[in-house]
Amino acid sequence: MSANTGKRPQVSLFSKMPIKWIQDGELVKFGNRPTPTAKKALKLQNGSIAALKLYMTLCIKTTFGTGEVNTTYNKLIALSGMSRPVIARALKRLVEEGLITKKSQSLCEGSSIYINGWLEQSYYGMLPKRWLHDDKGMTIMKLIDFNYSTVSLYALKVYLVLIGFRDRHKNGLAVISYNAISRYTGVPKYRVAEAITKLYDMNLISYRQADFTDLNEDEIDRTNRYLVKGLNITWTSLNQPSVGAKSVAPKKPSERAINAANAFASGGRTL
Repeated sequence: MSANTGKRPQVSLFSKMPIKWIQDGELVKFGNRPTPTAKKALKLQNGSIAALKLYMTLCIKTTFGTGEVNTTYNKLIALSGMSRPVIARALKRLVEEGLITKKSQSLCEGSSIYINGWLEQSYYGMLPKRWLHDDKGMTIMKLIDFNYSTVSLYALKVYLVLIGFRDRHKNGLAVISYNAISRYTGVPKYRVAEAITKLYDMNLISYRQADFTDLNEDEIDRTNRYLVKGLNITWTSLNQPSVGAKSVAPKKPSERAINAANAFASGGRTL
């Protein structure tokens, strides 16, 4: 019997996540505004937060090759920090929205859940699995840190959009305007900056102003480049010269050239 070394469990760098539903604007459904069928805004808001957190938790624990996760309530409670009743309601919501398919057996005994679109779609997003876990690799701490508040709901939705719109042709960055973020999430445009600030404070993203030469006139309004932390991409690495490119150091000017330049600047003649 091997001794317990106390080492943290191995957590892979990232996990797969279907993103077509995000690109189709279905995040808007996870809102916090009262409707005829959901009159209590706070209950609706907390239910949306729990469902999105659970969806990410399931994607993180899903078997890469099958799209299925075999789990129990106890495991999900430990991973997500949410209670059993909250998880039960969140599972029901995810089924209703068509994001997962759950086998009919009780989750108490262990159940298999399939992430819809996992095998059917030809492209997917990357969740920074290791980055989201705590130091011991036992809980998804950065998801637990999204409390039940309006700004947490907005930040979760913006985070999913940034993951859903990362572009491999732009070095894995998401280049997107406030208008587009608002359209795909349902987050009011005037609250987008607040959500981005929360993600930045949680060390989940960093951002810089986009290169406006790459944008059309409609996109220039508050467009940034967003880098999702934990996917082995850094601003420093993005600035490195491409493989095979040669950097040529500038030649040092000769003394004659320096004297000529000084003479020209002072209005003198040069030979």
